[in-house]
Amino acid sequence: MTFLRPTFSRTRPHPDSPFEVLRGVSVEERERAFSGRYGFALVTQGAARLTSDGRTAFDLQAGQGAVLGISGRHVSENLTQCVDFVVVLVDAAAVEAARRRLDLPRDLFVHTMKVEDRRATQAIATLADIIEDIAGEEVFADRLDELLVTLVSSRVAPVDAGHAADFVDAADFYLRSHLDGPVGLETLESLVDIDRLTLTRAFLDHLGETPLSYHLGLRLEEARRQIDRGSAPQVAAHRTGFRSAGDFTRQFRRRYGFDVGRYAAHADDARPTAAERVVRSGRIWRSASGTARVPA
Repeated sequence: MTFLRPTFSRTRPHPDSPFEVLRGVSVEERERAFSGRYGFALVTQGAARLTSDGRTAFDLQAGQGAVLGISGRHVSENLTQCVDFVVVLVDAAAVEAARRRLDLPRDLFVHTMKVEDRRATQAIATLADIIEDIAGEEVFADRLDELLVTLVSSRVAPVDAGHAADFVDAADFYLRSHLDGPVGLETLESLVDIDRLTLTRAFLDHLGETPLSYHLGLRLEEARRQIDRGSAPQVAAHRTGFRSAGDFTRQFRRRYGFDVGRYAAHADDARPTAAERVVRSGRIWRSASGTARVPA
């Protein structure tokens, strides 16, 4: 892919970080190799044909992605005039460490793999966003683990529905009691007494999203309630554990699709009700009668 410099960016938290994010617009065919790094790619606009080692070939539409292996060369050919993309590059050692933590098969990503599942493509986008926010290596590792579980969810036996509900309920009570900052997967593993693979699968099967994404949504909704009660956005951000007002603003916009400053400036009667917010965001809503997903 040839990149238009004004719309191409690279983000690496620090020179030794195993994570890097590439964003840009491609305008013509380009061959690439990532030399010892896996590429988790996502097309955000347009369409492209991807070929790896001259063998594996498939078309990627907007909202679809691919896992690109560390060996071989990858060629992308635009099917539209321009293609907007994001690629998360992860050192092979970091992916191997995640594979061992999750006890996944060794041949997990030997071949290039197309990614169409919405939860998996969202996990790629989320990992890219977290890295660009320079959140910290432990957070990156947890999000990488969640991404790998999401990618292989179709190959791993589902968690028993009854057990999944029990696991999620136990974790959910803790997460709702700790809205003042992030909670790591290690904490939840110890709390529920199951491994992170089973825990993440239980959340995906029962709620449709990973534990950390679910908790982030709870914290954002709590911050939103505080703004509704008159708190300034920066105060609500601090109380719900966001590292900075800028981090909170970005996460708020990604989650809800509009700016927190404009939201805070609206009159109370102009703000959506809690029920309307659920419908608009498509988030999980938990009531006294149980858990339900309300479609957007």
